[in-house]
Amino acid sequence: MVRCPICRAKSYKKFTKTNIFGKYHFYKCKKCNLLFVGNLPTKKNLSIFYSKYFSLPKNQNLKNLKKFSFVFDKINISTERCSKLKFLDIGSGNGEIASFLLNKNIGKIVCVDFSEDLLKIKKKIKSKKLKIIIGDFLNIENKLKDNYFDIVTLFDVVEHLVNPKIYLSLAIKKLKSRGKLIITTPNINSLNYLIYKKYWDWISPPWHLFYFSPDSISYLMRKLGMYKIQIYSFYGDWEESLIFSLIKLPFEIIKYSLKILILYFLNNYIFSLSEKKVKKLNISTKTYSIDKFYSSIQKMLKKIDRLFYSELTYPHLLVICEKK
Repeated sequence: MVRCPICRAKSYKKFTKTNIFGKYHFYKCKKCNLLFVGNLPTKKNLSIFYSKYFSLPKNQNLKNLKKFSFVFDKINISTERCSKLKFLDIGSGNGEIASFLLNKNIGKIVCVDFSEDLLKIKKKIKSKKLKIIIGDFLNIENKLKDNYFDIVTLFDVVEHLVNPKIYLSLAIKKLKSRGKLIITTPNINSLNYLIYKKYWDWISPPWHLFYFSPDSISYLMRKLGMYKIQIYSFYGDWEESLIFSLIKLPFEIIKYSLKILILYFLNNYIFSLSEKKVKKLNISTKTYSIDKFYSSIQKMLKKIDRLFYSELTYPHLLVICEKK
């Protein structure tokens, strides 16, 4: 019997998804509705996956800027107060959040990520307000003061973690009393997941391992002692309209079935293939690209989407809560 890693309630097997990295079994909690991978990858394999095969879309910079702007509109910080804030961002990627926060005149900014790509932003930006730390937050958190930061953010991080509960509890330790924890993550309460199910692009192990709904993320926040929990849903990184998703679904099912067939004949996983063979096979984790025409069509269709979405059914979740 598999128990939910968040609330320890019984979970049932929802589906299996196979890709070039392996076969992953997904379970759904009967109590808090968390969807999660039961057979989590080891830290060693995750290190290989991220160092060799993980990449961000070319247009991620623009999507991040929109996401950061949406979040700051919600927390509504006055310009005067910004200069006094101490801000910790965990999982900063290539450091776009640092540029955004400096433009907002945040007083002190600490960015943490295991990727050395984060160092590039330090070379571009010469500011005493900014501190960069390279390493897994679990391994370097003792270098950061407890009860110190006004705001701690994890933008699209929790879904990637092997143990989000431990990770978040340590992040909360860094917050001062009444400090804000801010999280964004994919929403499995979304209409997009309802349409696609396991064929949704964001159901993508080993990158994404935990999938939250408003119920499961609020349960976790309460369990970790947070209060004043606010939950919003928004488009976030998702760019497809619902109409386009419905049209695309049969093709996604066919594409997935063909991949399974190819993998069956290969009878091997990507981490046992040489990089040379991988390039020859032209295997890619990117599922689609965006051009100007595609973007304009999506914008038009999204206006129709608003007729169908309700308050908490957009593809991305934003969680804002406070430490007591």
